[in-house]
Amino acid sequence: MKFYQSKCSLLPGTSYDEVLLLARAAYKQFSTKTRRTPYLNAKYKGYKTPKIFLDLFWTHIFQKKPRERFERLKLYSCALDTLRNTQTPPEAQKSFDKDIRLYRIYGVSRNGKKFCVQIKEELKTGRKYFMSVFPWNRD
Repeated sequence: MKFYQSKCSLLPGTSYDEVLLLARAAYKQFSTKTRRTPYLNAKYKGYKTPKIFLDLFWTHIFQKKPRERFERLKLYSCALDTLRNTQTPPEAQKSFDKDIRLYRIYGVSRNGKKFCVQIKEELKTGRKYFMSVFPWNRD
């Protein structure tokens, strides 16, 4: 598996509220560009459409416990940088639903922290959603 070296570092902050404000500011850069569902364009050429929608992440993150939410939000800017700039093919994962395909992209922040970005693709519509980012602890 290949790790993309992100140009971004972890979001600074020691409290959940500080990190949430910075993550929302990073999200707002994309949400102000469109009046509809916020998205970013991926550089990976293997996708039929390069759009990756960002709104599913926020519903997914608020289902987590506060400590886990804090750790994932610190990786948010690194995840967006990885989605936008990586050209390595994502690793396909098994899904329990036959209409959904999951992909994982691995990255390393500027601080040296390894993480994994998960993308969900709906096979009927072909839309891709940035679903989650989490620390990668396997070595």
